[in-house]
Order: sequence, then C-alpha cells, then structure tokens
Amino acid sequence: DWNRRPPKPLWAARNLGEGYSSVAVADRRVYTMGTRSGKEMLVALDLQDGRELWATPMGNVFQEGQGNGPRGTPTVDGDRIYALGADGELICVDAKNGRPFWQKNILREFQGSNITWGITESVLVDGEKVICSPGGSQATMVALNKQNGNVIWRSMIPGNPKASYSSPIAIQVDGVWQYVTYTSQSTVGVRAEDGQFLWQENSSSNGTANCSSPVFMESFVYTSSGYGTGGALLAL
Repeated sequence: DWNRRPPKPLWAARNLGEGYSSVAVADRRVYTMGTRSGKEMLVALDLQDGRELWATPMGNVFQEGQGNGPRGTPTVDGDRIYALGADGELICVDAKNGRPFWQKNILREFQGSNITWGITESVLVDGEKVICSPGGSQATMVALNKQNGNVIWRSMIPGNPKASYSSPIAIQVDGVWQYVTYTSQSTVGVRAEDGQFLWQENSSSNGTANCSSPVFMESFVYTSSGYGTGGALLAL
C-alpha cells in the first residue's frame, strides 16, 4: 500500500536537458540522452547515487514544435555504447569514459531526409553489426561494422521508403536470420547476412507515423499502428 508505505526515493538526476530518450542500465551505470549547451548529449550516471560519470556531445539539438532533443535510447554492447540522435548522428563511445570510437551521420551518408518528428530509432547490435535505418536514396537499412562504423552492406527496399519511428529486431525463420523493422510504408524483412530484401507487408501501416517495433514469436510477426489502422499478424 503506497499510501501507507510510500516508496523511498533513492536519488534524482538533474540537468539532463530535453528529449524523449529512455534509459539503458548495465554494469551499475545508467545511460540516457538529453540536451545541453546546444548539443544532444549521451550521458552516463552512477546507478547507486545518480552521480553523472560523463557526458559526450553528439550533435546539434533537433528542434520541433512537439519537443526538442533526442528520441532514441542508447544501446549497450559490452564496453561500448551506441546512440542515435534525432538528426541522424550515430555515435559509438567507450562505456567507461564516454570517449568516442567513431561517429557518423546516417542521414547525410546515405542521402536520407529527416522525418517529421525526428529519428527515434534505437540501433540494434547483432554480432559484429550495428543495424539502423537511414531510409535514404542510398540505403533503406544498413549494417555497419560495430568496431569502426564502416559499411558492411546496404539494403534497398522496393518503393524506397523513408525511415519511420520504429526500432529493428532480429529473428530466425526456417533457418534464415533476418532483420525486421517498420518503415514509413510497411513492415519489412531483410536477410541478416547480406541485406538482401526478403519481404514487406503494409496492412498495419498508416501514412502518418509507424512507431512500434515488430513483435516476433515462432514464425509470426505482429505489428500495429495508430490513426485508425490497427494491427496485422503475419505468418512468414
């Protein structure tokens, strides 16, 4: 009964700035993103007391009428943290001190234009690959080498859809490892090995914002969106 025995606050962290980023927790650290001094920032806090351990600038603050700042959530992979800013700035840093290993803008590199409310994707790290979706004329989805950011493959989806507000997942069906995400037009799957386009389906997609990540079980993929569209269950 929280009225009689309310939970005791352990700590509060302040000065994290604007944004919609959630938190990733690993090895007694909390990682999130916010804004400070005109920059989007990747920040690490001590899990024990909320003390700031380091803050690394990523790029200029994305500004939009519904709210400024980064939208995605950092991805933790061992001793490295990967974070994608709202303007497409992707950074990989040392978890201990925030020192960047590499950085690139996926919208500029793959000739994509930002979406209405800013990039919200949380990148997927799978093996040696970082998977993200610039939705540009040079690549709908890309696999980057997680050590140095070099391109492993580029995947073009028919219709050249822009990115949406979803994050990718990795699945296996009939022995085929693949990456599934929600673009601005449809749910799509590409082969993990080389980015080969496998399939797409648009019945759960709407024309405004596809935001949720796909859900996978056995050989089924479920996606849903708002604006009166609803959900779809696909048997692969």
